[in-house]
Amino acid sequence: MSDTTDTLIAALRGSDLWVGLFDAQDQLCWSNARFDALPAQPSRRRDPAQPRFRLEPGDGRALWVSETLQPDGTLLWVAAELASPPAAPTQPSAAEQRDALQRAAAALGEPRGRRQPFSIAVVEIGDGAQAQQGLLNTFVRQCRQHLRPGDTLSPLSDGEFLLLLPGAGPLAATAIVERLHRRLADAAPAAPGATTTYRFSAGLAQAKAGEELEALLQRARRALASARERAPGLSRIVFLDA
Repeated sequence: MSDTTDTLIAALRGSDLWVGLFDAQDQLCWSNARFDALPAQPSRRRDPAQPRFRLEPGDGRALWVSETLQPDGTLLWVAAELASPPAAPTQPSAAEQRDALQRAAAALGEPRGRRQPFSIAVVEIGDGAQAQQGLLNTFVRQCRQHLRPGDTLSPLSDGEFLLLLPGAGPLAATAIVERLHRRLADAAPAAPGATTTYRFSAGLAQAKAGEELEALLQRARRALASARERAPGLSRIVFLDA
């Protein structure tokens, strides 16, 4: 067994994968050379429900991470490089829109979704006509990197996205969307001396007891319309209570 273990460790040391082993206190116990070369120690989720996720370590690459959490709290962190970041579709298909709404309805109908706060956000990114593809791709990447475990992003239409925020009430949901707005502004800044070339509008609503998705989505869209009306041409986030 010792020879097999030594062979495995030697193979991992020279692997093209990024490999790290963390103890129950989330302290790094072992890593290979590729892991050690990362610009910063990567984030861990430790979420058995979402063991795989996309990560951008800050060196221009995109990684696909797989976490294996043991009963004693030990975590095996393995990542492979994505050849190219997935692009946000300019216009989601009818099937993609239907799938997004079905996922939202299922999440809202879960017992956990009925017991705890559940908010949604309809986010629109545009530049007066439609958002540039690169800007949408940047927003998708920022969401995948900075949303909480369990949050879900789905495209609804050209430049419009649906965010599911389980466990988030008005303050938490608004803070999450504001953080995404700041991340997008940092990742896609305006040219020196110029103003921001896009508009970030978001309408948020929290599910009421027994409320169906259609009614919740209508309230979020009313909040989005209010955001557009209150700040024409500018970025605005509105949470609708009623």
